[in-house]
Amino acid sequence: MFQNYFKIAVRNLLHNKSFSIINIAGLSIGMTCCLIIFQYIALESSFDQFHQKKDNLYRVLQAYARGTDDLGTGEAYTAQALTPALIDGVPEIVHITRIHSDNALVSNPNTPDKVFEEDAILYAEPAFMKMFTFPMVTSDLDNPLISGTALISQSAAQKYFGNARPEGQALTVVGAVNKTYTVTGVFNDPPTNSHLQFEILLPMDDLLKGEEYRSEPEGGWSWNNFSTYIELHPDANIVAVEQKMTDVYMKHRGEVIKQQGARAAMHVQPLRDIHLNSEIGGAADIVAGSYRTVYFFLVIGLITLVIALVNYVNLATARALNR
Repeated sequence: MFQNYFKIAVRNLLHNKSFSIINIAGLSIGMTCCLIIFQYIALESSFDQFHQKKDNLYRVLQAYARGTDDLGTGEAYTAQALTPALIDGVPEIVHITRIHSDNALVSNPNTPDKVFEEDAILYAEPAFMKMFTFPMVTSDLDNPLISGTALISQSAAQKYFGNARPEGQALTVVGAVNKTYTVTGVFNDPPTNSHLQFEILLPMDDLLKGEEYRSEPEGGWSWNNFSTYIELHPDANIVAVEQKMTDVYMKHRGEVIKQQGARAAMHVQPLRDIHLNSEIGGAADIVAGSYRTVYFFLVIGLITLVIALVNYVNLATARALNR
């Protein structure tokens, strides 16, 4: 019986070629557009989900407002001195790291004629590699990101050293810090669905030893050009953590804030929410998206699918009645 149904269907399609092509093409195009849109939504929703500690990782936000203005959620610009202060004042923090992005000229001293302008350099603390899951391919150090050392991606290793072993070789960096670093490890290229994209990791200690930051006024609290990430204990109370962070900040900056006639508070932003909240600015260059864009495309995808299905059913029904 199924064979007879199949023969009848094929005969009807061949007998009404124009109608069949229009109807099937319309449904196929609609479903294809819908699948492409849903693939984009899946990618945007997958950002930073590969980190093993993703549920306990947060970005620190600093809210500031004058007078009766709404504090809001804040911005991801934090001070140089905030990290050591939080370590002492918030026991729920397991690990913490500042990050600072930089553009620099980078070269292999053995091939000085090949100089590359890198815009994917991150300065970070050693805790960075303990918090985030960027697997190492090779490493000569148990404690990476100490002064004078550098970690590079597989792409950067190929670019600067070709097929030679990169560990133990030198890289000259001319940027916020002018220094020759020893490569101590290679990590996998960050996935495309990571909001942090970088090719070279350099130690924060070297950046802070530079003249610009060593002589910073107000003990490192006046320049908010760092992003701060924390790992909390799994059972940490977020509200209590934010209050302790605010107390720490006001302990050091309270008088200055009051003199400005302003208010301030500290908040934490879950790692999973960072990519799709592009309206929250930060000191580090990140891959940013938008919840609004994702919701917009979700609605468009569903509408496209519904229109394709309704159009197909209407045409098929009209043809059946005619037959």
